[in-house]
Amino acid sequence: MNARFMTTSKTLVCDISCQIDEELKEDSLCSLSLAGAMPRIIWMANPDGSINYYNRAWFEHTGFTREQMQGAGWTAALHPNDLQCYSRVSSEGIRTGSPYQVEYRLKWGSDHSYRWHLSRAFPIKDESGKVTKWIGTCTDIDVQKKRKAVSEERLRAAIDITADAICLLDYASMRFVDCNDTACRMFGYSRDELLALGPSDIGAGSQSDLEAVYEEIIDGKSEPAVESQLLRRNGSAFPVEVQRKAMRSGNDWIMVLVARDITERKEAESRLQKLAYYDQLTGLPNRRMFYESLNGAIVQAEKQHLTISVVLINLDRFKEVNDLLGFSAGDELVRQIGHRLINALRLRDLVGRLGGDDFGLILFNSEHSQGAEIVANKVLRLLHQPFDLDGHEVSMTLSMGVAVYPTDATDADTLIKNADSAMHAAKLAGGNAFRFHTAEMNADMLAKRALQDALNKALINEEFVLHYQPKIQIDTGKWKSVEALLRWNRPGHGLVSPAFFIPALEETGLIMPIGEWVIRTACRQLREWDQSGMEPIKIAINVSAEQFLDENLTSYFASAIKENGIDSTFLEIEITESSLMADAKKTVEVLQELKMLGVRISIDDFGTGYSSLAYLRKFPIDKLKIDIAFIRDVTTNASDAAITTAIINMAHSLNMKVIAEGVETREQLEFLRARKCDEFQGYYFSKPLPAVELEKLQKKALLELSQ
Repeated sequence: MNARFMTTSKTLVCDISCQIDEELKEDSLCSLSLAGAMPRIIWMANPDGSINYYNRAWFEHTGFTREQMQGAGWTAALHPNDLQCYSRVSSEGIRTGSPYQVEYRLKWGSDHSYRWHLSRAFPIKDESGKVTKWIGTCTDIDVQKKRKAVSEERLRAAIDITADAICLLDYASMRFVDCNDTACRMFGYSRDELLALGPSDIGAGSQSDLEAVYEEIIDGKSEPAVESQLLRRNGSAFPVEVQRKAMRSGNDWIMVLVARDITERKEAESRLQKLAYYDQLTGLPNRRMFYESLNGAIVQAEKQHLTISVVLINLDRFKEVNDLLGFSAGDELVRQIGHRLINALRLRDLVGRLGGDDFGLILFNSEHSQGAEIVANKVLRLLHQPFDLDGHEVSMTLSMGVAVYPTDATDADTLIKNADSAMHAAKLAGGNAFRFHTAEMNADMLAKRALQDALNKALINEEFVLHYQPKIQIDTGKWKSVEALLRWNRPGHGLVSPAFFIPALEETGLIMPIGEWVIRTACRQLREWDQSGMEPIKIAINVSAEQFLDENLTSYFASAIKENGIDSTFLEIEITESSLMADAKKTVEVLQELKMLGVRISIDDFGTGYSSLAYLRKFPIDKLKIDIAFIRDVTTNASDAAITTAIINMAHSLNMKVIAEGVETREQLEFLRARKCDEFQGYYFSKPLPAVELEKLQKKALLELSQ
């Protein structure tokens, strides 16, 4: 190993040897007998350096005879590899007349093995300063030399296996003078190739830049570890953490460069950055980055007097994709939508995924609403094109809300809130549309939230009630069943229309506990009517799509039936046609469970959905209810009349009963009677009534029949 990796003492002889050297130098007339008696090798030479005297220790230690030395000369005892060094150093000393010392290997002992020695030469001069002879000593340093070699070898091994690249740079030449194995591997060079290079060859900076840095280090200014980019042999750059220090070497300086490859650390930091700011499914900016980007855009817009449009997007009926095709298909749909949104925008715009099926757009420098309107229409067109989800072709629509800076708000939170209000307005309008924020829209959103709060309290305070509307047998005019309809007796408002609060119940998820409450309340009413001696009445209960997919639905009915001790055949559920078709396999299982309880099944709003006759035959259905949309104009609209007639005939062919809802005139009733519809309900006979009034209506009907 190069000695510059460590500091080694140059004092390799003991104090007594130094004393002898001094004596020989000062007393050129010392007796040869004294020199011969010394245990250490002493030699004398002519002014030209030719040796003319060896003491006895020379012959004893080296094993040479006087004859051999006279025939071969001094250099015959040196190792061939040390001759050049000895000649160079001794020649320079003789030329200048200056003391010199040199290390070399001498043949030693009878076997003439080589041992390291330190030779020191001192000139003897006359009064004029002319060299008259040379006196020298030769000290055995083999043990010390080998120890040093072992130490250096160990240090080299330790430095070579370190994970950091270590390079030594000569400050004067700005060239590498040594390096460890790690440096060779890191940069892709052999040791000899690397030592022929300088820092600029590996991207460590120009010579002038490095000189400025090293001057500061030499002056004592500490340099912390810095991150940089270095170059491999193939020209590729990689990140490193570099530390540099200065080390004295004679009259010059050696610069120590330690480089640590931080590629893995940078990749980990990049992954963490991506996790913090990017959505893992789509690779789009996430909610956090979207907000930060919007804040930055607002600052830029304020300085440059620009406008920004914030667009929030929510997919319509996304839940159906998950329910029908599975969550993996839903994930794939979200990925494809993200890709299409990117293609719909300009390079300066931004799209982010805010979570679930929610996306956001930031449209920079848009011309107020006009620019956003163009983008919104483009997005609607792009996303309306079918998606291929593992062989399933799916078409999607979406609802979008737009808020504009600075017209609608000047801060990110309010812009987002206003865009969200506009998006909900688009959804309430039926979806597949976009809306811009208005003050009225914001007021509507506040009212909506107030309604949701009131509904939460209504469930706790028992403000909900059931009203019942009779179902009349068309052929006899009698009624033995009713439909239970939810009403809200809101304090300070009276009875609230279901059309007003049912959508809010579904949106907030309150439809689930309310649905369970309806089942228990209707079953309790059946028990009370039975105990009061009323004529038996069947009750039909509406079940929402969310309830129908609830795995506890059957247990709710079973528990309520058992708790009230009623006949389950007096219960009927009404489920909409579209809800039945959401998951046909699940539908069959749930309907069969309910049928095993004895509950009858009716399809509500029939004709407005997309039932397959093949599935309809498989469902254990007892009754079809024709939607009011067809009954309203059945006597004036030929299409409605034809559809109503077809539904009645189809149901009878499948052994199902048919009931028409929303009958309000005698003409409608006569139309249904002529086509043998089984039942009807509507205001023509009675509006929905509280239980007490319904009891009075039944008593009145029985009284009229008895007369």
